[in-house]
Amino acid sequence: MMANFSELRTRFMLMIALAIAAACSTTSLHAADGAEPARLSLTGRGEAHATPDIATITIGVVTQGANARDAAQANNRAMNEAVNSLKAGGIEARDLQTSNYTIQPLYTSDPNRSTTPRIASYRATNTLIVQIRDLTKVGDLLERAVSLGANTVSGPNFSLADPEMKRNEARKAAMADALARARLYAEGLGFRLGRVLMVREGETFARARPLSAEVRAAASPAPPPIEAGESTISANVSVDWEILPPQ
Repeated sequence: MMANFSELRTRFMLMIALAIAAACSTTSLHAADGAEPARLSLTGRGEAHATPDIATITIGVVTQGANARDAAQANNRAMNEAVNSLKAGGIEARDLQTSNYTIQPLYTSDPNRSTTPRIASYRATNTLIVQIRDLTKVGDLLERAVSLGANTVSGPNFSLADPEMKRNEARKAAMADALARARLYAEGLGFRLGRVLMVREGETFARARPLSAEVRAAASPAPPPIEAGESTISANVSVDWEILPPQ
């Protein structure tokens, strides 16, 4: 006697589950449970590429003096010169942000620990975060800052001023990837895709492959060569489809 549709459907779902398990795929198929429709769950991945248009560098001034006031005054002079040179090079005030300012005592060291440590001098540290929107000026601005007062420099770190357009491009690519894979499974295993039951967005993130420069203590005789490289924005999206038996 020919099996009824419910029995055929159950066998069909079992065959799909076994095939997926045998393939060791990360794709998951959920059998129907009560009123819940059978579903196919897939994660799509997409990328978008862009050339960075912002560079962020961190410059610092470290000075030392016999007392806290001397250390602070020397530090202020050097940092003011560095900031003025950056502004003269086209950096706006909105792109300059102090991230750290400290004054701390430096103590004498006694290897034998026979005497109480005493303050020998003071160290002042001022750190400034600089955003550069014209990447052709990065090397020159680094050289300017170091030659006119900064004695620690790190970076640059590259990013996008407006990454949302590229994030959306990566999201579209992730959705297309999920749909293409779903259609592939449907064709290979002989079922039909039904309606979309759920969409879950994963984290989107960007990574860059820059050539970074780090300068300490003294400036190079010429501006350091800086290359922005390429930023890659990635997106993940998980989609659940209802699966239907073949017509």
